[in-house]
Formats: sequence, C-alpha cells, structure tokens
Amino acid sequence: MKGINNRKKLESLLFQEMDLAEEQNGVKVTKILVDLFKTVMLEKYKVAFNEEMKQGVVHKENIDKYVDFCFYEACVSYRKMSIIGLGDKDKDNEIQKLKKNLYEIKRIVYEGIESKDVQIIE
Repeated sequence: MKGINNRKKLESLLFQEMDLAEEQNGVKVTKILVDLFKTVMLEKYKVAFNEEMKQGVVHKENIDKYVDFCFYEACVSYRKMSIIGLGDKDKDNEIQKLKKNLYEIKRIVYEGIESKDVQIIE
C-alpha cells in the first residue's frame, strides 16, 4: 500500500511540474509535449478502465483518470490541427473552457457506465 501512495504522490508532483512548465512557456510545441506526457502517464488507467469494464466492476479512480487521459489525448490532436482563423491562443482558451467542465464530463461518464449496469467502486 505504501508503494501505491508513493507512486500517486510522484505522479501528482510530475503533473504539477508539467503544468508549471506549460504556464511558463506558452510555446505550442511545449504544450503539446506536456499533454503527450500526461497522456502517457495516464495510459495505464485507460488500460485498467477497459479491463474493468469487461468485468462489470470499475474503480472510481480509473474512471476519473480515463476521462483525464481522453482529455489530454484530445488536447494533443486539437493543438496539432491547422484550422483557418483559429490560432494557438484561441485553442488554449477552448481547452481551458473544456478543462473547467471536466467534472461535468466525468459525471456524464458515470451515468453512462451505471446505465450499462456496471458497478462503480471506490
């Protein structure tokens, strides 16, 4: 159990440092790298989520982190897109709006999982 707590603390610290790096350096490439890093760190939760869904019992943490994984993966794709009339600053603003709504997105995902008679556990 101690190893899991240490891993979670380290993971949390890494995310904080990546957020700080992103805030300090607004360059598009840096933001893409930060989002890629977060995606890689969260991929294990995607795998766990998919496996648990097959079994019909999903841990709450795996759901939350899976949604986070999807968010950062989408950010990478969105930042790389060339959209006429939509600059990097506009993309940043849209991403921040979506990030503020992640709680609501997670709530919708929970409802969808429950509607499939999948049990959600702590």
